[in-house]
Amino acid sequence: MSKSLPLPSRPFSFVVLAGLLALATYGLPSLAQDHDRDDRKVVASYFQNFHVFSGIFPRRLVDNGVAGKLDLLIHAFVDIRADANGNPHCAAFDEFADYQFFFDQTRSVDGSVDSFAPGALRGQVHQLQELKKLFPHLKVLASIGGFSAGVNGFEKAAATPASRQAFVADCINSYINGNFSNTTGLAPIFDTGFFEQPLITPPIGPVPGIFDGFDIDWEFPTQPQDRANFVALLHEFRRQLDSLGAGHILTAALPAGQQNFSLINLPAAAEQLDFINLETFDYNGPFNPFTGFVSPLVQTQFDANPIFNITFTVDSYLKAGVPADKILMGVPFYSYGWAITGTSAPGQNGQFVAAVNPNHLSSGNPPNYAGTVAIQLDPALAGVAATETHTFIDLNVLPFSQLFHEPKAQTPYAFDGLNWWTYEDARSIAVKTEFANDKHLRGAFIFEEPDELPDGSLFNAVFNGVHAHK
Repeated sequence: MSKSLPLPSRPFSFVVLAGLLALATYGLPSLAQDHDRDDRKVVASYFQNFHVFSGIFPRRLVDNGVAGKLDLLIHAFVDIRADANGNPHCAAFDEFADYQFFFDQTRSVDGSVDSFAPGALRGQVHQLQELKKLFPHLKVLASIGGFSAGVNGFEKAAATPASRQAFVADCINSYINGNFSNTTGLAPIFDTGFFEQPLITPPIGPVPGIFDGFDIDWEFPTQPQDRANFVALLHEFRRQLDSLGAGHILTAALPAGQQNFSLINLPAAAEQLDFINLETFDYNGPFNPFTGFVSPLVQTQFDANPIFNITFTVDSYLKAGVPADKILMGVPFYSYGWAITGTSAPGQNGQFVAAVNPNHLSSGNPPNYAGTVAIQLDPALAGVAATETHTFIDLNVLPFSQLFHEPKAQTPYAFDGLNWWTYEDARSIAVKTEFANDKHLRGAFIFEEPDELPDGSLFNAVFNGVHAHK
């Protein structure tokens, strides 16, 4: 997904729940029975590892009550790197964040202090292990790819039956079997050339039982051979995961834009997957020289494009033959903003007008306008401003903006006459999850929980909406 950069680019009491019932539904154990929820529904969330450097740790999933309600937690991201023979290999994007970052009793999920014994597992992956001990219902997936991984690695991994078999076996050995030392010390990323620092302790593992499967985030299959090879790669993941026994999950993040999903054999891909994480966001963003909603439910009044909205995307997937029961609708918890340069007509309030792309501003100007309301509303996160550039908007724009709700979909936006930004709130999430239920979708996934408000209110809006009874 386009929000998969390894550097920050956007926005964000222990309670051990007892009595969890393990009732399998499509390979997923359900949570405790609750008269107010439908246990076939699924709520998932991504959690990128770089957030540890900003003081946002997996422990928050416990403190804000999310972990007990979440079905799938997707660790992002696993990279594709070249092994010694130049073959595609599953690798850690950030070895330090995944395996070395130190968690003391104030940071860790279970209140323990990380060990420095030789070969001891630390970092965010160890925190995932602690989460699973507290919440046995929780399934944890390793997401392979993302925007920053590029496409060359996937193209090479999927090219032949032999390459597919070897690549999938390698990923399973490293992540399902917990041989994490196999994911370190590898060559740079195929496309972007990022390098990793060497590990400061001996090899890690094996530590099996942390990851329950994979999420495939190939952004995006575009070559003529990709149409068949993508499905073949999913089939090989499905085959090898099934050979390990029941309960292993395979998902894929699939695109919202017709220019991308039209190149994928959607029904064939869906057949191999437990769930599709449908990326119903990034319809507009700082990559455009005009303002616009990040995740509009419908075509709004000032938007000239009839296909950049959730309704068009979902209907297209359903018409293509993708089962509604496999679709998780994407809900963004981050925000985007622009400094407008065009003229806004009366009543337009800055919607879909010309604007400066903050990613391309010269040095000394405000940074990328991607952000979240979390930092502005939570004084405890004020220190994040030193490391996450998106806080410029949170600290300098939102307090001075007028807030609006677009009437067709109740989508919120902020406008101060000079700056415009798009985000989600509980009101818009309720409308979207009602739409998902009306379409009989399986549930929703969040990108991503670290961008949540500190009290978990956005997640609760997703959870309550997905599990709402008619």
